[in-house]
Amino acid sequence: MIEYLSGSFSMGGALGGLVIFIFYKRGLDAKIKGLQLQIDQLKKQQDTQDD
Repeated sequence: MIEYLSGSFSMGGALGGLVIFIFYKRGLDAKIKGLQLQIDQLKKQQDTQDD
């Protein structure tokens, strides 16, 4: 019985870890996109200042 519980728990832990990883990666991708947008805006501001 204990072996069965630990087996199902590890499966649940693996699935939970996968879900957390997916959400974490999505958040990371969003942060990277946001940073890229900020960098683009800064570059545009510098370009207009140079003129």
